[in-house]
Amino acid sequence: MIDEHPPRFAEDEDMARARTFWTEHGRPIVFGAVLGLAGIFGFNYWNHYQQQQSEKASSLYLQIAAQEEISAAQEIAGILRSRHPESVYAVLGSFSLARMQVEQGDLAEAAETLRWIPEHTEDAGLLHVFRIRLAALLLALDSPEEVLSLLSNRENRGFESRYQELMGDAYALRNAQGDIERARTAYRNSMDALPDYSQSGSIIKVKLDNLGDG
Repeated sequence: MIDEHPPRFAEDEDMARARTFWTEHGRPIVFGAVLGLAGIFGFNYWNHYQQQQSEKASSLYLQIAAQEEISAAQEIAGILRSRHPESVYAVLGSFSLARMQVEQGDLAEAAETLRWIPEHTEDAGLLHVFRIRLAALLLALDSPEEVLSLLSNRENRGFESRYQELMGDAYALRNAQGDIERARTAYRNSMDALPDYSQSGSIIKVKLDNLGDG
């Protein structure tokens, strides 16, 4: 009669091998598994935390945009900047607050609000918007030297025409020796850099004509 059951010594041998393997490798396996689970948990926790922080920053930004009183907007913007200084919403909140300050006629305060931005973002697009808006304020504050310093030697990708127009404005406002010719050159460069669909060419042409013949 054939014994259908495998020999007991085979089972014992398998168990012995398993025990030996677990003795030699069990601790690293468990340790690795714990580390893996901790990494997954930590990654998920960090993502959840980041999402929560982003939602809080977004909420504060929306509160700024909804304010009618500038004092309230300034208070919320201060909270947003202090709690979420590297958030894109802190930058957008600064743009919103500066716009409100301009509407109130407080150009110097608006310029200071904008000056906070470049230390808290590396986003090239946002930095271009910052320079353009600050330059316009500085022109209104009769500070052409600051405009030229702000806009010179920058990568102007996509913003070349506006940069050149603002530099032309700054040269025309400063009106030192040779500045009128520099303004003409800047305005012409601005017109050359305009995309075909732009409506700004006529405005720049008026500025160029106002400089007189040259």
